[in-house]
Amino acid sequence: MHNFLKYVPGPMVVALLCCLILGFADSRAQSSSLWGDLESGPYGIGFMTLEEFDYSRSFQPKYSYNGELLPGERSRPIQVCIWYPAEIPDDAEHMVYGEYVYPYPGNHHFDNFIANMQNKELRFLHGLLNNDRAKVQDLLNVKVTAVRDAPPAEGKFPLIIYHANSMAGFAENHILCEYLAGQGYVVATTHSMGAREYIPQPVGGDIEAMTRDKEFVAASIRDLEFVDIDRLGLLGCGFGGLTALIMQMRNREANAVAVLEGSFMYDEYVDLSGRVASYNPEGLLMPLFVIYGNDPKGRNLSALDSYRYADIYTLGIDGLTAPDFCNYSRLAAFADNDVPVEKKRAYNDICRHLLAYYDSHLKKEGGKPAALGKMFESGAAAPVGMTVSYRDGLDRPPREHEFMAILRDEGGARGVKLYEKFKKQEPDYQIFREAMMNAVGYELLQTGRIEDALEVFRLNSIAYPGSANCWDSYAEALIATGDTETAMKCYRKVLEVLPTDSTSSPQMKQNIERIARERLGLNEPNDESN
Repeated sequence: MHNFLKYVPGPMVVALLCCLILGFADSRAQSSSLWGDLESGPYGIGFMTLEEFDYSRSFQPKYSYNGELLPGERSRPIQVCIWYPAEIPDDAEHMVYGEYVYPYPGNHHFDNFIANMQNKELRFLHGLLNNDRAKVQDLLNVKVTAVRDAPPAEGKFPLIIYHANSMAGFAENHILCEYLAGQGYVVATTHSMGAREYIPQPVGGDIEAMTRDKEFVAASIRDLEFVDIDRLGLLGCGFGGLTALIMQMRNREANAVAVLEGSFMYDEYVDLSGRVASYNPEGLLMPLFVIYGNDPKGRNLSALDSYRYADIYTLGIDGLTAPDFCNYSRLAAFADNDVPVEKKRAYNDICRHLLAYYDSHLKKEGGKPAALGKMFESGAAAPVGMTVSYRDGLDRPPREHEFMAILRDEGGARGVKLYEKFKKQEPDYQIFREAMMNAVGYELLQTGRIEDALEVFRLNSIAYPGSANCWDSYAEALIATGDTETAMKCYRKVLEVLPTDSTSSPQMKQNIERIARERLGLNEPNDESN
């Protein structure tokens, strides 16, 4: 893909832009011929952009190589591109594809930025079409379904943040985005660019920058009157699949995530995930739907095994390769008047499957495999040409602060049940630290919740049997309940573990030993009476 850069000289870009603008005036189609048999939804489709600078990050350098202060805005430019359910006037002028290539900004400070992103996209299209300028021009004038700045439909709609591939334009899947908007979703995205360059690379810094850009998108549109931010889905393609996963892992706001032909499943890019600091497989907690082509070469589906706490749907489709999961292959075929029927049908089916998935998890409560029809029901045969699977995620153990809140709100017995459950499921997982449990135990004891405190101290002694302090606290709670006999056993346990206890300071160990010996009636250090 990088070789495409040498094919399009600067003057050609300018000439194409002039032709593109001239072509806008005649575009009045009611729907795009690219859709094929993909059915329209109950809403019209609007498209709009918002332009904002992320002042927490710079993009342009402050000084030239020679140390001269450079003019202009240096903060990172973010153009938010939004498809949304709309009310379309009868005389509305529908957009052409060229308006996705150059989504003219409302803020003139973005003119240069958008021109650079347009150049990137035009070079990509020229590489796609073997530098056939006439075919590129034809594509720029292909009519799409969206209407620029159409009035939004009444109501609030679930939000899907789209994560495009690293090399592609933001509208690489405009058919899918338009389709979802027509079905009652707001789909928002932005251009893919690196931390310092317009063209991102498969490196950790650029992956992080693209992830933050999508988080900025979500923050920028949360207050739009037609956006329901509490119903949030994420959707990624290629490298965008990885950034979509990372966004959920560290934000946990999304209700569902879907990935089309995710690059993170390919052997050559498996290590890339680990080089991104915020990539945490155990942080993926929401349902995940992965769709891929059934070509096993270089793909490693075992990457999904690390997402232990997510319900995972997978759908493999015969005959599809990475380019078939976005619009470019269809655009190229359209330019040659030769759209492959099977691939066109498969892409439209992908759109429908994603709609069913998001309907289940964003518009309904508790979506499960059957939400996608019989395809994901237990024991159902996969459709011809498809490989289908579903896996329930494990229950997630509570984090320490959550566990402490459970003890306070629901009592010690509930905490014991949870501990026993997750100790069996994940023996090496540490739900709580000794000191935190001890503090909560005394908090409960001092507020008169003696039975709950007793359970907390007992559980702490089970989790940390080598801690003399745990046994001392447990004994104190037992005395408060009047169970002196069991308390004396705990004090004997204190003396037993003290020599090897490495968790307490020497002074604490001395105090604990003194109390235990007093309770047991041992007057001399070497006494073995009582």
